[in-house]
Amino acid sequence: MVGSSYAAITQIRTALEAPPHLTAIWPDVVPTNVYHHQTREGGAMQLHMFWALYIHAADAQEVQGEPAKQEDVWNDLRNLRQLFWEWPWHKASSR
Repeated sequence: MVGSSYAAITQIRTALEAPPHLTAIWPDVVPTNVYHHQTREGGAMQLHMFWALYIHAADAQEVQGEPAKQEDVWNDLRNLRQLFWEWPWHKASSR
């Protein structure tokens, strides 16, 4: 298995189960503690990761090959600050 970020987390979690067919992993750019150092830090969403939602949306299968959908994603990314403030954030909420 090989991959970065989420794919690296998946590798480590898989390796912990010690499946007999798994012979090697190559995790890259992986946090040492997902609870404390991933999208949600200590359970609360890390706001600097907000843009990643849109970066990954541009790679989604249902968006690839669909110019109109890709443009929607990139328009949202360009207007990220406005979208951020429109999201229903609630003080002390991790949802």
